[in-house]
Amino acid sequence: MLMTAFNISMLTFTFVIAAYKAKGDPWALSFVVSIYAMLVLLFWCLNTSDRVPHDSKAKKMYHVAVWSLGAVLNIMFSYKVSNVLPFAMVFIMWAMASLAIVVIFVVGFILRT
Repeated sequence: MLMTAFNISMLTFTFVIAAYKAKGDPWALSFVVSIYAMLVLLFWCLNTSDRVPHDSKAKKMYHVAVWSLGAVLNIMFSYKVSNVLPFAMVFIMWAMASLAIVVIFVVGFILRT
């Protein structure tokens, strides 16, 4: 099983600490809550995808969900990091994040036959 009880407890513990630190800032708190929810959903999709037969349509739908959640998490973390970087580094960081999303899409969906 990909997500063990220890991993879930550590993710939840980290979420509680981050939510406590962000309690005065509603935007930061919404960021923390949404990241936590997407990570839990991502790990749930990964675990459920492992139990689905390989050639089923549900397996493909889980792959789409995992890619989508990963792409959104990538974009959200990139946005947060871009707030503290100089402009040249922001450009490089967004280029790398975009490239990662596109490469994973191509390898995961187009090249997979």
